[in-house]
Amino acid sequence: ETGVVGLSVALVDSDGVILQDGFGYRDPAKTQPATADTPSSIGSVSKTMTAAMIMQLVAEGKLDLDAPPNASLPGFAIQQRFPASAPISLRSVLAHHSGLPGDLFNGAFSTIPIERWNDYVLGSIAQEYTQRPVGEMWAYNNSGYVVLQNVIEAAGGLSLADYSHRSLFGPAGMERSTFGNDAPGLSAT
Repeated sequence: ETGVVGLSVALVDSDGVILQDGFGYRDPAKTQPATADTPSSIGSVSKTMTAAMIMQLVAEGKLDLDAPPNASLPGFAIQQRFPASAPISLRSVLAHHSGLPGDLFNGAFSTIPIERWNDYVLGSIAQEYTQRPVGEMWAYNNSGYVVLQNVIEAAGGLSLADYSHRSLFGPAGMERSTFGNDAPGLSAT
């Protein structure tokens, strides 16, 4: 009914993996069964991972949560519709309270093959206006997290994929986890 072709499930508790299994198929033609090892898109779980990396950089003294994104990312800009508003901060972006346009790119992350996607998003945001004053309301924000991913690259000195492997996935033993298709055994399927 929902168009989901297949999925992989892992249940983990403090003692380790309790269950790993695949259900359905790993391909839209329904010719290859899904297994516990079938790679899946990280999707919006990337927001949790992005937040963890931002907080690591804060703990290392490389970022300040209350600083604006352009303190570490000089290319960040947006036209301010609410000049009396508090400034956009990394904290407000993390909390989905920044006022950045968040639905500008919905669906585009998996359907538009644009090289240098993050640069494209930053350029697009620079042409936009804030949608509401900072802190006025919570609004789910994909584009804000693209900004944060750029901040990680600038403050961490590595690509997002390399930084995530070095600081998050590697230390957690998640050797096949990635923001892209660059981990061993992963493919675009």
